[in-house]
Amino acid sequence: MRPQFDDRDKAILLERETLFNKVKGPRVGDYIIMPEGDLRRFTHDWGTDIQTTSKGMGGSWYLGGGSASFSGALDPGISKDKFTDTGKTLKGGFWFFHHNRSEAHNGVDFEIECRVFQASMEGYIPKIQVLDKNKFHYVYFTYDEALEHLEEIGMHEAYERYSEEDVIKLMERGNRHDVTVYFENGDTIRTPINGTRAKVEEYYKIGREFNIGQSEEDAMVKVKLLAFNFKSNY
Repeated sequence: MRPQFDDRDKAILLERETLFNKVKGPRVGDYIIMPEGDLRRFTHDWGTDIQTTSKGMGGSWYLGGGSASFSGALDPGISKDKFTDTGKTLKGGFWFFHHNRSEAHNGVDFEIECRVFQASMEGYIPKIQVLDKNKFHYVYFTYDEALEHLEEIGMHEAYERYSEEDVIKLMERGNRHDVTVYFENGDTIRTPINGTRAKVEEYYKIGREFNIGQSEEDAMVKVKLLAFNFKSNY
């Protein structure tokens, strides 16, 4: 039987979490919203680059004195200048040894607040399909995917990269967004929604309750995080 998290472990956690929160910038264990909209966590810090979890896969994070380490599958590193701090936090799971005794089957699990970062859209360009004269539908490609497509149709020499500001303006112009809503109970909903970015953020305001129950069972759950997806499924 694994040990229970007790008052002595709480004291150890308080000390380690305090040191962990003194670290500036992205830390192993923090979250990142990828351009495709999926939420991942950082796994290994190389200095200028930092790796993330693989899509759809988890792992475990050990919290030490001022830093964390990860066990599990890793994706390639991302340059730290390619994402920004959203100022939001989400709880993330960690573990350490019960009473700081390193022995088999002696780990205790807990959650602490982790920072949430947003990956840059740089390198993503919109492919625009005109639905009618006032509405647009956006699908986003990576730089390599876009370049391959343009080479196929003989237009790669005319390719110009869109800046993040340009993409946001195009999204606002279309008044249609693809978002992922993360709820406090762990559920997520990915959906298209019409309206300006500000209106969408107001509708899915952090802390607002939604009934996400099925059939006759109600389940009022608060919004934890809203992510604007830059590679649309719609």
